[in-house]
Amino acid sequence: MIKNIQVRGHPRVGKHYIAAMIDLNLFDGSDYMRHIGTYGFHIHTTGNSKIARDKNILNIYVWRSFELVAESLFKMRYRFGLSVNDYNEFLSTTYKEMWTRDVPKFGIIRSYDEKMKHDATSFLSDINQIPKNYWLKHKQSWERLAEQNDNVFLLYYDDFIENPIKSLNDIADLIGVTKLKTVKNIKEQIGWKVI
Repeated sequence: MIKNIQVRGHPRVGKHYIAAMIDLNLFDGSDYMRHIGTYGFHIHTTGNSKIARDKNILNIYVWRSFELVAESLFKMRYRFGLSVNDYNEFLSTTYKEMWTRDVPKFGIIRSYDEKMKHDATSFLSDINQIPKNYWLKHKQSWERLAEQNDNVFLLYYDDFIENPIKSLNDIADLIGVTKLKTVKNIKEQIGWKVI
């Protein structure tokens, strides 16, 4: 029996919003961050995943088109420690070559009204691939996991936006909770953004 949900995905795919919508509509709406899982980077580097082994957890992998992810990553490049100012250069340079520790702290808003100064994260610092290749490898590794594990659910972000009640009811079926007749939406922007 599934007892928990972890929403995962490549950076900048909307997983904070999806997790908040799931928490608001299928749980008590008190803290969506409890449903945010790691990016799961080790899955495609080791070919093995501890993530999918725990059958008490439904892993929801959110994905979006590369173009939308790349645009969002470039806008938030300092959050990820990426020192590049030209979008075409960003697309053709490996993360490892772009990453630097020398980006300034910047203001972000993360969860509802929680504001903080934040250092750049380092998880892209060792990725020796250009953004499109890394995005594709990340997505394909989760697709393989979903084929092999019934507790991995792939969710296309745009499908969720187009028909949130269907997506939420698909998840409700998987975790054994009552299906929704209506959907509550989140009014404020959540997740990481520069302020």
